[in-house]
Amino acid sequence: HITWNHGVSEVFNALKSNYLRVTDFEEYLTAPYPFMPGCIQSNGLYQIEKLKGIIPLMYSLSAYKS
Repeated sequence: HITWNHGVSEVFNALKSNYLRVTDFEEYLTAPYPFMPGCIQSNGLYQIEKLKGIIPLMYSLSAYKS
């Protein structure tokens, strides 16, 4: 069972409630570090072996105050 600390909707709602407008959002299937047991390394990046390429592990966003 895998869960994230903060759901994407929680992050977007916090941005919205603080009058921030998202200009860019990217998801990544790999992470730069082994963040949990079961991660495997490939080309210097990490993935969850059983979920390889299925779910995004990280995201980045840009926003500005509107």
